[in-house]
Amino acid sequence: MLSKKLVLMGVPMAVKPGLRATLSHDMHVLFCIQLEAQRSGLPDPIQRFRRLYFDPGPYSVCRRAVELAVETFGADRLLFSSDYGPTPQLEPALERIRGSARLTAQDKHLIFRENAVKILSKKDIRVYPSAQD
Repeated sequence: MLSKKLVLMGVPMAVKPGLRATLSHDMHVLFCIQLEAQRSGLPDPIQRFRRLYFDPGPYSVCRRAVELAVETFGADRLLFSSDYGPTPQLEPALERIRGSARLTAQDKHLIFRENAVKILSKKDIRVYPSAQD
């Protein structure tokens, strides 16, 4: 909850203007932040979030939330990740994104692979081609 309030107030972005970060697990919090800003009479913080990466991992239980995040921020700002091992909970999360008719094949490729490759390459970490490349 503290991170939600800090992001709403713009603290991380004001302290470190070049900050790039990933918000994990609770993507629905983004829309709560937007509602909170509206209720508080604050400017819509959505443009500030464009600097962040969002994780639609196993905790994103709603396909529509992932689709809304892509519509709002762009598929280039979503990065599927998980600290789960190969468990049964991971497959439904993957299928929610794979099965979305609203997301293009390119959106899905960005979410599942290319965004991570882009981030890692900035740190000089080489990612080998996948079987699909």
